[in-house]
This record gives sequence, structure tokens and C-alpha cells, in this order.
Amino acid sequence: MTDFSASCQIAQHNRRKRIERRGRTAVSVGSFVIFVSLVGQKQLYPARSTTIRRHLWHCAELSVTPGTFTAAAIPIDSCYTDGLGTDLHLQLVDPSGGNIVGAYNASFDNNYEVIPPNGEIILPQTGTYKIRVTAARFPIGLINFLGVAWTKLPSSGPAIASWGANRLDVFARGGDNAIWWKSFNGSAWSAWSSLGGTWTSDPAAVSWGANRIDIFVRGTDNAIWSKFYNGSSWSAWGSLGGGATSAPAVSSWGVNRLDLFVRGGTNEIFTRSYTPSGWSAWGSLGGGATSAPAAASWGINRIDMFVRGGTNEIFTRSYTPSGWSAWGSISGSATSGPGVSSWGANRLDVFVRGGTFGVFQKYYNGAWSSWLARGGSVASDPDAVSWSSNRVDLVAQGMDNTLQHLYWNGSAWSWESLGEYP
Repeated sequence: MTDFSASCQIAQHNRRKRIERRGRTAVSVGSFVIFVSLVGQKQLYPARSTTIRRHLWHCAELSVTPGTFTAAAIPIDSCYTDGLGTDLHLQLVDPSGGNIVGAYNASFDNNYEVIPPNGEIILPQTGTYKIRVTAARFPIGLINFLGVAWTKLPSSGPAIASWGANRLDVFARGGDNAIWWKSFNGSAWSAWSSLGGTWTSDPAAVSWGANRIDIFVRGTDNAIWSKFYNGSSWSAWGSLGGGATSAPAVSSWGVNRLDLFVRGGTNEIFTRSYTPSGWSAWGSLGGGATSAPAAASWGINRIDMFVRGGTNEIFTRSYTPSGWSAWGSISGSATSGPGVSSWGANRLDVFVRGGTFGVFQKYYNGAWSSWLARGGSVASDPDAVSWSSNRVDLVAQGMDNTLQHLYWNGSAWSWESLGEYP
């Protein structure tokens, strides 16, 4: 398995000559190796843009064998076809190295542009994506390879909390990296309102009582920062320290009780808790997480925490008065971190994004259900909350850069769009 990285650096063994192909300027190199990389960026277009396009382009020649390659955002005018017939089976692998973002059959017979079946390749995570060539039919020698011209969705996954019946509070990191807030009062949704700051992760939010909300987010210093609402005003932002490599998760099982979770630099999950006496120290729960954690509580002294593992399964640990359980798998093949909510004792609803970007649910009511498709087309981790028995509300960023809301009313699931992301 070979990795090719750097930024369109050419090791030239023969002379270079420039040619014109169908009105496009192209670079033709005799026998060379081209090394390319694709590094995700926060955004490559205005924050309000809702058009997302990822095109595969046929670019030059590369001496390779099937394996894993790091691809690059190569300028369109350096891409061309030379008429060689090459059929490749390609897989896009996300920055964690384990998640297949998409699989494509590509033929470069005199075509400038190769578009995947749905017209887009979705790369929702920031990081280095790799193209794995799993099969190729070509003459022995040089084959044609490809670059990727792409843009990344702005913003991030939302968080949702509730402090009472028919009350929802949603938080999202906007295109300006501030946290934005939107609420539902039982009859109408508010407009987005900025809570300020410059943040580097999805937020997390929870309520432990009427008119009380606590939100958490990772800062530019990788510490976790917090802000709370007391019914009339928001506090200032305050640092809780830490060296997080993910967004935080938070749960509460009672008044003035908070349990905070993050992934650390070694992919372990770390936790600290808040009581009226103050915050505890950070402590490790181990594990090898490839996502941010999610957590929920269905009773006093009960916490259920979930993460995605290296095999894309969802793993969980639970806390009782006896302490933390061992890690256990609830299976799955997630392309996101999990979200979780609870509407009663011994009830959990876990949500993930699947390989087709739809939402899948698995619930626990004394035993685990199978994974159930709930539709949608989302670009982020989902988050969920419940404000009464048999009620679940889920939010996620849509592929069209809108806030998507999925809710269960006790008899049916329904999707709705809540407008453009902040």
C-alpha cells in the first residue's frame, strides 16, 4: 500500500511539454511520478453558499499499483485525457482511515470529467482523504490517475437540548466559527442569534432544570469552554481546560449535575463531572474512539456514553453506582459519530449517519433493536433530545447546508427543514 502526499509535486524523469486539449491548458509529462494530497479545509466558498460539488478529474499519468493514495485538489486546467482506456474501481477513505466514503467505477476513455453517480462526492470531515484503487484494468506500465477538485461544507454538526415540554434549544457553529442559538417555544422557531466566540468543534448542550442550559465547545487552544443560560441571560465563556481532539459531549442526571466527555490525543475518552462542590479532575475511560462521544442519562446515577470505534461500529460504556462497565459493541457501520437521547428508564435511542448519508436509529428498551433507517441526507453527526415520554427530536446539518429536524411524536417519524445554517 503506497501513499502519495505533498502538493502536486512532480518528480520529472523526462522533459515536460505543454499541450492544448479541447481548449484547456494541460501539462504532459513523459514518464514521471506525480505526488498529490487532499487536505480538508474549513470552507472554500462564502459561508452562505449552499451548492456543494465534488468532481473527479482525469489528471496526467501515474505509475502505481492498486493501493491507497492521497489525492489532491488539482487545478482543472492541468487535467486532460490522452485517450488511454483505463477502468478503475475507486474507494474514498476518510481521515480516520477506516470509513469508506464512496465507491466508484471510473473510466477515462477520452473523457475530461468523471462524475460519480449522484453528481457529488461528499467529504464532510476536515483532514486528509485517500483514494484507494481496489482494482484496475490497464496495460502494464503507466495508468491514468485522477485528482479531486472539491469544497467542504461550512459550519458543523448542531447540538440540541430541552428544559421542558415543547421547548427545544439548538446550537451550531456558524461559518464565522461563532456559536449560534435557535429555540422553539412550542409554537414557533426563533431566528438564529450569535453567542460569539471562535471555536473548533461542534457544540454540546444539556439542561438540568427549567430555564437552565449549559453548552460546551472546543476552543482554538483545544481546551473545552463552557457557557450557561439561567433563564434571563447568558454567562461569559469560561475554560475547563483539557487537550481535546474532538467535540465534547455532556449529560445530566440531576440538578447541578453535569458529566462532560471528550476524546483525547491518544483517542481515549476523558471525563470530568460537575457537582455543587465544583468540577472534578479529568479522568480516562480508555477506548480507541474515531469520533466525538455522545452521552445521555435516564436516571439518577446512570449515564450511557457512546463512540464510534476503528471498525466503524458503535461502542458504549455505562455508569451506575457500582462504577463504569466495560466497553461493549452495539454493531453498526457508521459514517459519523453517534447521537443519543432517552425518554425514560431503560430507554435509549442512538442515531448515526450511514454510508448513504441517511440517519439510522437503534433503540434500547431492555434489549437492543436492529438498526433502522430513518431517511434524510445529512452531512454531520446527529444529536438528539427528548422532552417527554415517547418523544424524540433529532437535528443534523443537511447536505444542502440547512438545519434538518427529525422528530418522533409517539406514532410516526417526520422530517422538516429549519432553514439555512448560520
